[in-house]
Amino acid sequence: MPGKKPENSIDPNSGISEYWYALGTSPGATDIVNWTNNGANTNLTVSGLSLNNGSIYYFSVKSKNGADLWSNIGTSDGFIILNQNSIYNKKVKSINIYPNPSNGIFKIELEDYQNIRYITIVSIDGKIVYKRRVNDKTTEMKLDIQNGVYILKIWEENGRITLKKLLIHT
Repeated sequence: MPGKKPENSIDPNSGISEYWYALGTSPGATDIVNWTNNGANTNLTVSGLSLNNGSIYYFSVKSKNGADLWSNIGTSDGFIILNQNSIYNKKVKSINIYPNPSNGIFKIELEDYQNIRYITIVSIDGKIVYKRRVNDKTTEMKLDIQNGVYILKIWEENGRITLKKLLIHT
């Protein structure tokens, strides 16, 4: 699991008696799957979930030792659910971001902008740092954001989502 890990997931004195997991729409949240006992198993598969395409979810774990003491909660950095049928390949649509990498000033050129609802820019930890409706083929962006890797999400009227990597380096 990427991100923070439970600090006490190994206990040489009393051993780990149980692992618990939860799933939520924000770090540490349990709004999708409440805390669930996974016994002494360190692997799991959860099925039957109804997760939304393009949404970010966070997986959390904690453990209890033989003395009934709990570890700190460890939470993933977040992951995005992507339905293969809803994501366009770069070759299908003409989407240009330039310059990329950028210093925060860049242009997004969308060949078929009439069918775009809006665009969002999401940080690698899942926070939406920018959201805007699209009205023109070319949109100039001037963002004051930290250096890093971002995901540009292009939301279409029909529900399809196109993702592009955006690098900011000042």
